[in-house]
Amino acid sequence: MARNYLQALAKALSKLAGPLGSPLEFFLSLYQDKQTQKRKAELDEMIVEGQNLSRETLAEIFEARSEIKELREQFILEMEIGFSILAKNTALISSSDLEESLPGLMEAYKEKLEASGLITYEVLADELYKYYEKDALLFLAHISPYFPVGEVHSCAALPVIISDFLTRCSGKELKQQAKIFNALSKKNPGSEPLKVKSLMLQEQVINQIGE
Repeated sequence: MARNYLQALAKALSKLAGPLGSPLEFFLSLYQDKQTQKRKAELDEMIVEGQNLSRETLAEIFEARSEIKELREQFILEMEIGFSILAKNTALISSSDLEESLPGLMEAYKEKLEASGLITYEVLADELYKYYEKDALLFLAHISPYFPVGEVHSCAALPVIISDFLTRCSGKELKQQAKIFNALSKKNPGSEPLKVKSLMLQEQVINQIGE
């Protein structure tokens, strides 16, 4: 049972976050295999009994191999909301409609998740606009070492440029994405979302190399 709803949560949250959003499915892959069944049993029991799956409780249950605090915090934040939804809709856990139903239920929590630090497509777009609102050319200059700026409508309004960039960037290889967001993070050291996104991509690249 747990395997199904964990995967369903991952897919629903990935859909909510959108392209370049927080990689919950990636974090799930970092589980220590020998503890997987133990985690599933714990979650099953707690949900069925209606116990409170707090952030602290989830942090204890989910022990991943990631050393990046920001990535771990993103995961726990997402799972906290996800399990609170399941606790209110326990019939969904064994339902064949679980994967179809969860995205709609998650949507109502999107603003809360973003306010708590969840990285979504919209969060990245807003953050880039905030830092480059007065200078679209500076934005293009900052991404140009690792991103072909000819792929975006560089003469358009900044929101259009950013949208083009994020859409096309999401289709690039992880290593290239990591270089792009690492550059953006360094150019804008005050941006927490850009920093977290850069760290998440670096972690994904490291694990991809190790496969």
